[in-house]
Amino acid sequence: MSRAIVFDCDGVLVDSEPHSAAAWVAVLGRRGHRATAADVADCTGLGFAATYDHLAGVDPGVVLPPAEDLWPEVQAALAASFDRGLEGVTAKQAEAELVKIERLMETYQKNRKLHGPMFDDVLKLKYLHQRYTNFLKYMEWRDKQGSAGGR
Repeated sequence: MSRAIVFDCDGVLVDSEPHSAAAWVAVLGRRGHRATAADVADCTGLGFAATYDHLAGVDPGVVLPPAEDLWPEVQAALAASFDRGLEGVTAKQAEAELVKIERLMETYQKNRKLHGPMFDDVLKLKYLHQRYTNFLKYMEWRDKQGSAGGR
């Protein structure tokens, strides 16, 4: 019996937009299509079919397979992008970065007040902390999926 439901607005648990853009651009590019990451960004919030329709219109001279035939390829490219993670960062490196970030945050916390550029620095640190934390959660999930599939 399910006891909880997680509603993930993109960027809360995982920011998938850069991965989605990479997947679409790679899959369409293999077909000679000229869609860019900016074209994919125009589709933020749209479902697969609407994104397909929009991107097909970006380069109408390239005939794409039907959306349902392209779906598995886009999904595979999306998974590959997630697997590449933070440009070759290992779990150990991500954990070390989290320790550094948390130490810096403790330093800022001691001062209590944030002034000017210090506020921007704290926001950047919070963003990086979330990114590394999400990356580690993804790697843990991926490892569990791999071990579950081998049973």
